[in-house]
Amino acid sequence: MAFQIVRNETLMAACNSVAGLIGYPTTKDAVGSQDPKMQQIVAAINLAAKDLLSMYTWQEMVRESQVVVEQDEAGQIEKDYPLPEDYFQFIDQTQNNLTTGRPVRNPTSAVQWQAVKTLMPSATVHTMWRVKNNRMCFLYPPATPETIQFEYISCAWAQDADDPELYKNVANKNGDTFLLDPDLIIQLGRARWLEMSGFDSGAAMRDFQRLYDNRTGGTTGAPVLNMGGPVGNVLISIANVPQTGYGL
Repeated sequence: MAFQIVRNETLMAACNSVAGLIGYPTTKDAVGSQDPKMQQIVAAINLAAKDLLSMYTWQEMVRESQVVVEQDEAGQIEKDYPLPEDYFQFIDQTQNNLTTGRPVRNPTSAVQWQAVKTLMPSATVHTMWRVKNNRMCFLYPPATPETIQFEYISCAWAQDADDPELYKNVANKNGDTFLLDPDLIIQLGRARWLEMSGFDSGAAMRDFQRLYDNRTGGTTGAPVLNMGGPVGNVLISIANVPQTGYGL
């Protein structure tokens, strides 16, 4: 059995696909082209990929990271750590404390943070965290190191054409490869180009929406929800019950 699968995974291929859809000549150098319309297509493709990243939790963009939390001195109230360089957003409820074997509470709101920080002793507080100034901030870091593991969505949706170890959030070489679905990028890129050029993009957006619904409906398996199942399937736990009241 033989296959011939055509994939528009590079910037060049995507640009020529969009050009074909709008009835424009293809090119051998999309990035280096001096044609304003082709330059606009390159910009539309990049804009489409960035838009697509924020629309769904794409399994191709899931990454895992860890941070070791430990106080610098006794009585330290807060300590923050840099987020991964390619961080885009957290995947909710994936934060777990590998040291204690317990899930970490959901991100704390500003109101909860201040209530615990000012009204409760640190000894009664489980690991609490929030994102401030693009850093992962922990309240009352422990005296002994604790490893927090989490999953997040990466913003690096393009692989460099010359360095396979380099991942980027912009495609600026003809051979740069998309990690996101190239067909979705092409359909949305066509719609973005039509909008940028002052044309009606309604039909193009409908084409994109149909393909998007199809892709997002079957990219991952659907878990069976169980109120009393094993660890990891429990719906009500310390990981997803918010802290409220504090006895006040």
